[in-house]
This record gives sequence, C-alpha cells and structure tokens, in this order.
Amino acid sequence: PYISDKLASALLSLAAAAQLQEFRKLHAGPFTSLMMTGNLRTLGETTWDAFIHHDQKASAKFKDTAIIIFSFVCGATLNSLFANVLGFATIILSAVILLIPLFILHFIKEKH
Repeated sequence: PYISDKLASALLSLAAAAQLQEFRKLHAGPFTSLMMTGNLRTLGETTWDAFIHHDQKASAKFKDTAIIIFSFVCGATLNSLFANVLGFATIILSAVILLIPLFILHFIKEKH
C-alpha cells in the first residue's frame, strides 16, 4: 500500500502533537517524550547526581529516564526486526503492543 508523503507527514505531526499534549509529566515533574536529546541530557545529569552526589531524588529520576530510553531502543530494534519479516503489517503489531500500557494505565487510574 502507498501513502503520500504529505499525508504521512500530516499523520505523523498529528500523532506527535497528541503525544506532546498527553505526556507532559513524569511523576509530577516536567517531561517531554518527543525530545530524546533532552532525555539523554537528563539521563546524564541524573546519573552524575545519583551516583556521584548520592541524591535519592536524582536516582529515582535516573531510573525512570533510563527505563524510557531503554524502552524506546527496544521498541525501535524490535520494529526494525519485525519490519524485515512482516513488512507493512509491523505497524499493526506495534499498535497492539502499545495497547498493553494503555490498558495498564487505565486500570491503575480506575483503582485510584
């Protein structure tokens, strides 16, 4: 199936805008999920503060940021591997996998 570059760009922009709007905080602190370079900077800063200065708050933020970056790397790697096997259907698999945390977050919200 073919999708025009303009339509693909528009859909990607819409998804990015929705992601930017929905995921603005991580444990009550500011977070921008679209800015991987900022997350890498945060990882470096919190690594220093956690392991050199033994800051507990920085340690918690380090763990959260490391999990996010690790998840991104795993997702990108799996998508590239599945793309070789599944081709265009990889997007469906990705969507199904992303539904798992959506349901988890939904059930956690209901309990509180």
